[in-house]
Amino acid sequence: LHRPRADMLVAATADARLLTYCPKADGDGYSLRMASQLLGDAGEVIDAAFLGGSAASDGTCERVRLAVATNTSIVYTYELCRAERTTEGGADDGGSSAPAYLRCTGSLSGHEDMVLSLASSSAALASGGKDGSLRVWVDDVQTGSSANGGGMRCVAAAAEAHAGYTSALAFSRRQPAAFLISGSTDRTVKVWDLKPVRKVLEAEDPLPEAELKSSAVVAAHEKDINAVAVAPNDSLVASASQDRTVRLWRLPSLVPAGGVRRP
Repeated sequence: LHRPRADMLVAATADARLLTYCPKADGDGYSLRMASQLLGDAGEVIDAAFLGGSAASDGTCERVRLAVATNTSIVYTYELCRAERTTEGGADDGGSSAPAYLRCTGSLSGHEDMVLSLASSSAALASGGKDGSLRVWVDDVQTGSSANGGGMRCVAAAAEAHAGYTSALAFSRRQPAAFLISGSTDRTVKVWDLKPVRKVLEAEDPLPEAELKSSAVVAAHEKDINAVAVAPNDSLVASASQDRTVRLWRLPSLVPAGGVRRP
């Protein structure tokens, strides 16, 4: 649908989205920039991760972004929008704020099957899929690129990260993140070096998508892995499985460090 007066193009997609595009001057011509999108029924929500925000002087969050994985191969990004808190006279007296709402700001495409897991650090988002892959995304502004309408682009990936589903992810806790942990239905835990991501972020010119390499792997459980978590000092990783155990692994080599079995 084209609205000449508004200089706007609206497109309906097969995955139940309405996309709004506006023209943007690009050299000698124009290109279409996605301005907004409305989502239809996305079904089950699988995972979510905050992408970060900036803090106001009173400690409240001025800008909060969220990544959401549904039962599709696309990761959707949202921004929290909230009206200012005011009294009847218009002054802010600490009263209740107006209801907040989430505005969809983009979509991240790259996985070939349903996205099952998300994790975020101060500078990046990681996603793992039913296709066994692993992808790391950063803001376009950090890479000098504008690859898609989501405001983020994939800078590194492992197409065959696991033989099963990539079911759990966790970044290192110290910033900037030095590594990423993944867990899978193939019952392994892996450590991924993020040097390729830092190389892209530090480059003056945009670089092509880098390939992630695992630096350590361990056959961690007897059944599928549901969750992984990294200790605050980055010395240990915990993995939780359908075999009713939580096991600890010492980094960086994933040496066994203990565990507990649920009765």
